[in-house]
This record gives sequence, C-alpha cells and structure tokens, in this order.
Amino acid sequence: MHSDDKHMYQLIADIGKYFYTRIVIDNFSADPKGTFIVDDKVDANLIPLISSAVDCGALIMCTPQKSGLRTSVRGQRFRISFMLAPQMKLPLRTLPPIALSTILDSYAKQNRTYTNELSLFKFWGDEDENTIN
Repeated sequence: MHSDDKHMYQLIADIGKYFYTRIVIDNFSADPKGTFIVDDKVDANLIPLISSAVDCGALIMCTPQKSGLRTSVRGQRFRISFMLAPQMKLPLRTLPPIALSTILDSYAKQNRTYTNELSLFKFWGDEDENTIN
C-alpha cells in the first residue's frame, strides 16, 4: 500500500468533512448539497471502494432502482448513512446532490488516494487519519 493511500473510512470522512464545511461553516445556503453522484470523472479504482462502503452500510443509495440488482455505483446518487451522519455533524436529511469528483478535487491538493486495505499502524496510530473534523 502506498504511504499516501487512505482506507475507505478516510474516503467517507473526507466526504463528510466536505459536506460539514459547506453546510455548517461556509456562508448560509438555503439549498446545501448533502448527497453525491458518482460521476464519470471519478477514478475507476474508487468504484470497488464505494461499492464496499455501500455493502458495509456506510453509504446509502438514494437513486431509485428499476430492479433489485445493482450493477454499478457509477451514475448513482448516495448519502452518508444515518448512523454516521451524527458523528460527522451532518443533518439527517437527503439533500441535493453534487458530483463526487468535485468533492475529491477539493482534496486533490493533499495528494490523497484511497484503498480498501487498512494500514494497521497508520490508521490506528495517527489521530489525523481517524479524526472526522
């Protein structure tokens, strides 16, 4: 695992931090964004990570499905689960969407990459990496 790789938790925490900043810290918006769409600009390597987050219940799909089978997360709309939202100080509402690539671009300057693998010593030993805000 590359030293700058982040676990699924960090991806979700980054999304939560982005929404928290826009909803709570930035100037008031009557229509804040609080969900995201996995758009075509999202790196293909993140698709399995997002699928795993959905399977774990950390992310909830908001897009109505025509069938019971989910084929891909690309093009779908998600929100952070109701269990994680209070920890991230986010409202328990399904708010309007923003492109996930826009959220990730805000972290691109920090040279972040994400992975499904935990680095035991990095993840549990660094307060920065497991602190949400």
